[in-house]
Amino acid sequence: MKNLLSVTIDSSPKILKFVIHESKNVSLGEKVVVESERGITIADVKKKVSLDENNTKKFPEIIRIANNNDLIFLEKKKELEFQAKQYCLERVIFRKMKMKIVDVKYMLHASKVIFYFTADGRVDFRALVKDLASNLKSRIEMRQIGVRDHAQIVGGIGVCGRELCCHSFMGNFLPVSLDDAKRNGTGSSDKLIGVCGRFMCCLKFESSSEKCQNCNKRPLESQKRENEEKHDSISSTTEKDDKKKTYIKKNGTYNNKYKKKPYKKKVNKYTKGE
Repeated sequence: MKNLLSVTIDSSPKILKFVIHESKNVSLGEKVVVESERGITIADVKKKVSLDENNTKKFPEIIRIANNNDLIFLEKKKELEFQAKQYCLERVIFRKMKMKIVDVKYMLHASKVIFYFTADGRVDFRALVKDLASNLKSRIEMRQIGVRDHAQIVGGIGVCGRELCCHSFMGNFLPVSLDDAKRNGTGSSDKLIGVCGRFMCCLKFESSSEKCQNCNKRPLESQKRENEEKHDSISSTTEKDDKKKTYIKKNGTYNNKYKKKPYKKKVNKYTKGE
């Protein structure tokens, strides 16, 4: 019997899943050694559940539970990453390269060092890699990321006053289209742009809710249902004018129509000679 573990790496919000044999006792919050797409690194156990025997989906297995040597390296890891980033920034300025170093990540026991950077276009960093390899004595990997990944790594505060969704709990980015922004109902698109310069991720959350999907099709507060046999008819009166709106439900949607008031000829009570 195996257990399914949900783990995170380097306090990232992305959840990764690995399996471990039931005989190995792992508690929540314990450190384990896993092999991710970046390489062999240390992860934190966030959740532990029993794996169903009928489950056909394959999950990678953890390498081992972190030992004392792994924990000692984890304490020195942040200092090594800070020193590597400072040296890389110095070489970038020295070589006058148009790139911005965002983050540095050390794999377990310095087997590999990954440098994340942003740039407007393609950058020839072969000379920079030679400088880094000679100084750090490790395998160097350069990864160019976009503005959304940059915001996720660095973090920040959104216009709502809360921490960025991508940095706090979003593991993967959701594609936000122009239609999602239009459903928000805001006239100016500038108010829908996040700190990364792209549409805010929370627009996707609002568009997926039932309220936003039917925001232009909802009946008003005062409702009267009529003719329930064939379709629902909902009548209401607006506050601004006396026009009567009727929402007719057909095929699961509401169609808005105005009912014209019957014309009444004005009669003057006072006539000449009276």
